Parts: sequence; structure tokens; C-alpha cells
Amino acid sequence: MGNQLTQVFTHPYTPEENAHVESFHKILGASLAGDTFVSLPDIERRLARFYDSYNHHRPHGSTAGVPPGKFWAFYEDAKIGVEHLDKRQIKFTLLLQRQEVLSHPDVDRYGPRVK
Repeated sequence: MGNQLTQVFTHPYTPEENAHVESFHKILGASLAGDTFVSLPDIERRLARFYDSYNHHRPHGSTAGVPPGKFWAFYEDAKIGVEHLDKRQIKFTLLLQRQEVLSHPDVDRYGPRVK
């Protein structure tokens, strides 16, 4: 049995319909600006570092101000509050004090998979 995924296309010239993707591309482009690559492995190494930073070190506003890898660990430990604002919006709240975030056990269980 599959995941029942459906591909959805946005309308041309409407970046507001996929703002999260546009935002990601802007962050990725800014991160790579000024870099020079001489081979595909160079690019792959640089992208691995970017994704590690993006997913495991950089705070995200949409994941209660913590990196996504830490967010999922906190969510599984019931340390993330969930509030359904409407059919399409959910607000996540960190239920830990900021100083507890770094000392929380197993906080890096979804840590980097690539070095």
C-alpha cells in the first residue's frame, strides 16, 4: 500500500503559492554565492555541509525556532505543543525553556547523516 501522495502544481508566476520553496531557494542561493566548484564531488560536499547546517544547526521559525532535526526529537518526546489554527495552518510551540534545548538528552538523534 502506497503513501497516497498527489503531486500538485502551482500556477506560473505565482511564487506566493509555494513561498516555502522560494524561501529555501533564496537561502540556498545566498549560501552558495561566491563559491567556485571545479567538479561534481566539490558541489556534493558543499551541498552536504549546507544541508547539515540547514537541518541540524540553523533555527527555523516554522519549527518552533529550533532546527528540524531537533524539532522531531522534541516532538517525539512531547516537548512540542501543537495548535491547529485552521485547516491549513498549525502553530508549534517549544515546551522547553531555551536553556534546556541544548542539554536535552537525545536531542541529536536526527543529527547529520552525511559528513
